[in-house]
Amino acid sequence: RQAGDFRDNRREENLTIRKYVAALVLLLLLAAGSPGQSFQFALVTDTHVGGATGEVDLELAVSDINLQSGIDFVILAGDVTEFGSDAELLQAKKILDQLAKPLYIVPGNHDSKWSESGCNSFVRIFGGESFSFIHHGFFFIGTASGPNMRMAPGLVPREHLAFLDSALTAAGDLPIIFVNHYPLNEELANYAAVTGRLKKCNIQLSLLGHGHANKLLDFAGIPGVMGRANLRRGDSPAGYTVVTVDSLRIVFTERTPGGETGAPWASVPVMRRQFEPEAVQGGSAAYTVNQRCRNAQVSWRFIDNSDIGSGIVRAGDRAVYANARGEIVCIDPTNGRERWRFVTSGKCW
Repeated sequence: RQAGDFRDNRREENLTIRKYVAALVLLLLLAAGSPGQSFQFALVTDTHVGGATGEVDLELAVSDINLQSGIDFVILAGDVTEFGSDAELLQAKKILDQLAKPLYIVPGNHDSKWSESGCNSFVRIFGGESFSFIHHGFFFIGTASGPNMRMAPGLVPREHLAFLDSALTAAGDLPIIFVNHYPLNEELANYAAVTGRLKKCNIQLSLLGHGHANKLLDFAGIPGVMGRANLRRGDSPAGYTVVTVDSLRIVFTERTPGGETGAPWASVPVMRRQFEPEAVQGGSAAYTVNQRCRNAQVSWRFIDNSDIGSGIVRAGDRAVYANARGEIVCIDPTNGRERWRFVTSGKCW
């Protein structure tokens, strides 16, 4: 009877836990807003603080956004600074701290390609390079797109792909809006790895910057919207994008700080998109060399938990390399086993 009482108690405890979890999930969804409820946010991109009028134009945008009661939050889609120097990043942070709205930010190529800190300062100053959150039934995900080390090509770093996997799992069947600085095409070295993941989920839209112009794009079936640079150009004033979302469509308009919000220039329907099975296989590595060298055999395989953009130095029974997490790793070149791993004060997650 004592064992029976114990099992009954455990069942009651498990039932209580399930009820608590269900209530917590419900509260989170209620806090995030009801699906289908219309809302607005500001898409600001390519502010280039440190270059030309970048600082002044960002200050104008921040002041104007604070006056817009209908804007719920701000997404800054990269190229926050001109050269990614600590001084520029700190100045941009100082301006953005004046926002009265929540800010979600990812870096662009200008924030890291010439970075004097080895791409570490953006994380330190802004607290991260990625984000995910739910708002009125939509799941927003933002990732860095590199370069993830000085002078490297643009790509979503390995650790950000892992973050994307986790975020997509958490999103479940919610409609997803993905944010990245680069377009999801050949300009991003591993774009197929990203689109392949997104196409397995309820992806609605890819938001981006980089091109400094309002453009409606198509990334193999995934709608893409590029927002204008916040910078003024010639007689054209500074400006940003106001995005209106409801259960039927996502609408884009341009706003001039202190001026007017223009007529819609793009609209993307909210719908469950279907992709061909072969279109969802993006991101697999190409091993065509194996077909040409059929006698080649794999001696060993070692998989790092981060990107390896440097060369590997071998000395006797040691091979040493550095990764994008800020670690120095030594492996045995005869069997691929890790000998040691040293964590530097560089960029780590």
